Amino acid sequence: MTPTPIPEDDTPDDPDLVAYLDGELDADNLRTIESKIALDAAVRTKVAEYKKTFDLLDFLPKPEPSPTFTTRTLTRLQPVPANASGSAPGLSVSGLAMPAPRRRLWPELCLWLFALAAVGVGGFFGHSFARPYLHPPEAEKFDRADLPLIHDLPLYAGVDDFEFLKKLRDAELFDDEIPAAPSTAANDDADKISLASQEKLIAQFLAYPPARQQQLRELHKRLNDLPTKERAGYHRTLEAYAVWLDRLPDAARKEILNAPDGADRLDAVLRIRERIWRESLPPSQQKALKTVATVEERTQFLKELREREQTFRREWAFAHSQWQPNKSEDHKPWPFSDPALAKAIDDYIRKAFGVDSALAVDRKGEVAAPCRLTKDELIELKYRHDAALKEGYWFSYGACLLQLAEQHPTLPEPGKGKPLTTMDQPPLSPMIVRKLAKIDGGNIQQRFRTTLGRWPDFALEIHKLDSNNKEKLPPLGPCKPGEFTDELDLFLKDQLLPKLTKGERDKLDAQLGKWPDYPRVMLDLARAKNLGVPGATLPGEPKRWNDQFRIPVGKK
Repeated sequence: MTPTPIPEDDTPDDPDLVAYLDGELDADNLRTIESKIALDAAVRTKVAEYKKTFDLLDFLPKPEPSPTFTTRTLTRLQPVPANASGSAPGLSVSGLAMPAPRRRLWPELCLWLFALAAVGVGGFFGHSFARPYLHPPEAEKFDRADLPLIHDLPLYAGVDDFEFLKKLRDAELFDDEIPAAPSTAANDDADKISLASQEKLIAQFLAYPPARQQQLRELHKRLNDLPTKERAGYHRTLEAYAVWLDRLPDAARKEILNAPDGADRLDAVLRIRERIWRESLPPSQQKALKTVATVEERTQFLKELREREQTFRREWAFAHSQWQPNKSEDHKPWPFSDPALAKAIDDYIRKAFGVDSALAVDRKGEVAAPCRLTKDELIELKYRHDAALKEGYWFSYGACLLQLAEQHPTLPEPGKGKPLTTMDQPPLSPMIVRKLAKIDGGNIQQRFRTTLGRWPDFALEIHKLDSNNKEKLPPLGPCKPGEFTDELDLFLKDQLLPKLTKGERDKLDAQLGKWPDYPRVMLDLARAKNLGVPGATLPGEPKRWNDQFRIPVGKK
């Protein structure tokens, strides 16, 4: 559900923004901060500045890195260099304090001793600096061809093989945590890793059993044999997984790293992420979860919560990317910023969904005709409509309208008379309907309870029954020019027909007098020409609705 946004004059405190960037907010506060970021340019600027600062901090050494795992970013840090001039004056090579020299006794000898000490210290640090290149640890065992792999070793700590990595990526577990900037392959930045870190990673690699070393070589090769774009995607997943793993409590991290194989490790990852997600639920949802009786109901409850959470995140991620192009001077995106289109949208909702946006919603009662939406859909539509009016959540409202329009397509109403929605309207009668439905007795109203009173649902159900009838009924709706509303007839004449090719015109003419075939072909052709059909589709260009309000769907 849409979070309650922060009032315009209530800018989030700096600690809240820092907690947001660190991923430490619960679900409710996270949504609140994200909504404020979307609505307030000043907050977005501040968040961007904080993020730049955090990115710089990533290059500083971690004071107490985890003994089990460090991310590639933390591993490739440049440590504070040793004093280039060697030991401080007055210290011996061993670092112990030297007695103060006697100026009047053997001054030349003291100078020579000091010079020798400086040379010794300088040689010591110089050798330490060059040792990884001149004499790598266990040089006889170390193959320099493994160096690119070793540079990426921190990314592979919790990965068994490429198959495990592919399952991790396909599961989309870390999509919300993937770094914004593309990862850089190890071969491209081998010169950026510090010598001390390189020596440590070499020792760590050589400490692995030969079988694990070979497994890592195969993983690294498979990864780097991929096309550049695909490889970058896998690297981003690796980095997000590595950062997540490094931030886990020690017990949870050990549970994952100590798994005997890839299957058990993936199960541990899923289990721990599920546990962390449940613990992050708002208190109200955690309380509701405790009231669920059976395992099946609990599983379904959690599934619905997660689906709503994922849908919400996709909405906001897409909204953030589209916000500036969609935003007008009065803070409304297209088409709501256009008064004529805004009014047409309200008319469309009344005709296509059978909903009056001004009516209150009875959350306990059933939805009555002419409403074509389910109770949950109607509540959601009303909620988003109110949030758009009162709090500026226009993108969320537009996305909801687009989804409902596709789930409940409609057909043009007749220009004269009422659309067919009841059994006593010509050319129908209750007797004819009973005959079509093959019902001799009983309550026939119950048979058509889901469509009765709703256009075009009832007419389409009667048409489907009539398709098996020898004596066909006349058309149950408008199916040629002159039978539609004046507005739609004008649309046909001035907008759609002039844009059709001869083949398209012939295709439409072939359906003249046929319902619902003619209006359906007309709608398809209008969509192909990027035209909105008055009263039958969302007002405005279909492509613009699709580009601005369609929420990307995750992989199944």
